[in-house]
Amino acid sequence: MSFGKRWEDFWFAPFSLKRIAVFRILIGVLFLVEFFTLPIFFTGMNESNYFAGGFYLPYFSWLKPPPFSVFLTLEGILLVSVFSSILGLFTRFSLLLASGIVFYFFFLNQLFYLNHVYLLGVMLFLTGLSPADRRFSLDSLFFGKGRELNSERESAWPLRLLQVLLSFVYFASALSKTNAGWWSGETIRLFYEAGNIRFPGFLEFLEKVPFALQGRMTLFTEYFLAFALWPRRTRNLALMVGVVFHSMMDLGMGIGTFSLQVLAIYFLFLERDEN
Repeated sequence: MSFGKRWEDFWFAPFSLKRIAVFRILIGVLFLVEFFTLPIFFTGMNESNYFAGGFYLPYFSWLKPPPFSVFLTLEGILLVSVFSSILGLFTRFSLLLASGIVFYFFFLNQLFYLNHVYLLGVMLFLTGLSPADRRFSLDSLFFGKGRELNSERESAWPLRLLQVLLSFVYFASALSKTNAGWWSGETIRLFYEAGNIRFPGFLEFLEKVPFALQGRMTLFTEYFLAFALWPRRTRNLALMVGVVFHSMMDLGMGIGTFSLQVLAIYFLFLERDEN
């Protein structure tokens, strides 16, 4: 098979429309969890701590924080957009609008520099480019979306991008840890000292594992997951390793919905090579 044919089959292989729709709902629900729990949204913002003094990112100093009333209005629009995307009403527009507001907030102020929130914004955007409105949506019920299709499957290259994105996240994370601090376990030790890692009682024995071993296992696991999710022969093993890995992360560290976001993308990997 030629490289061109392999390239085309990779990016434009058909995905299940039902799977795409379920993924859309999962991402919307995860964003709502963040919205109602993170203090950077309206639950923890007031006019006195609003944006904590202004904008920090270099080269974007021209982007000024809006009045607090405008910020609240944008958050309201964001909330409505995400609810609308879950219900599948004006689905693609709602997803793209929600991601646009998330990116605006992200570039506006340092308080929003949270990787798992930024990742959710990317996921909302890419899902908005996919045919996520064709199934399990009010759009399909009232506007006939998907009725013209003769198949339950359609090319969904944006979701392939989400799979590639996850591999990139793993690889970039592992690459950033490829240093003496992680290899020796010193970085892990500092995390424990700062209280950033605390396992519940039934997993306290993990805190007794040598720091160097914890650091190296984290490093190797992330490199493994960056590549092993793709080949059919290693995919099931990689999915099992990933579930255990993220379960440990979730129990020991406060990382928001990051692990659940990863599991949502794992759901897309189950589709690979089914066609």
